[in-house]
Amino acid sequence: MIMDKNKEKIPNSDLFWEIKNDILIISGIGEIPDYVSGMDYTKGHPPSPVTPWYSYREYNTVVVKEGITSIGEYAFHNSGLSSIIIPISVIAIKGNAFRYCKNLKSITINKTIKNIGYLTFTGCDNLNEIINYAITPQKISDRVFEGMDKTKCILKVPYKSIEKYKNTEGWKEFKNIKSTKFNWIQRLFLWIKKVIKLNQSLWK
Repeated sequence: MIMDKNKEKIPNSDLFWEIKNDILIISGIGEIPDYVSGMDYTKGHPPSPVTPWYSYREYNTVVVKEGITSIGEYAFHNSGLSSIIIPISVIAIKGNAFRYCKNLKSITINKTIKNIGYLTFTGCDNLNEIINYAITPQKISDRVFEGMDKTKCILKVPYKSIEKYKNTEGWKEFKNIKSTKFNWIQRLFLWIKKVIKLNQSLWK
């Protein structure tokens, strides 16, 4: 477990970050800024530094609060991240945001997300489930999921959009495309389970 970190302002933004019980929490209104990778920063790569939370990157969960509109470049790359909650206020995930998050197993892409950047999930070798609620598949590069085994990773999309995904570049390479549709009892049970688990982590 990493040390907790009190809430601090994120430079060049109206956002704040803190770490509590291995959970990185981003709050405020606006975009998470773009950054560079840790490797580039050590070489003096301009213009932006690494994320303020880079030295705490063993966190396993990220909670992005409602009000965040965009996830910047390299925001969570090369971290211990295994799960993330993305609010419907987010409309874009920029390039390399989750690159080399090797513990990431599942990601939910809300229907509000219109843009997914270059190499966003490259190196996420253990990503085995992607849930995408977008009715119209986002236009993405074929390198967004580079290196992933698309024969094993399950892509869940709205039932009426399955054929669209099967014919859209960047998505059609997935060989296991299923429907997100399941009954309301299952949905309620999973939501309650997720809320209980999150509250237990936040209030330990």
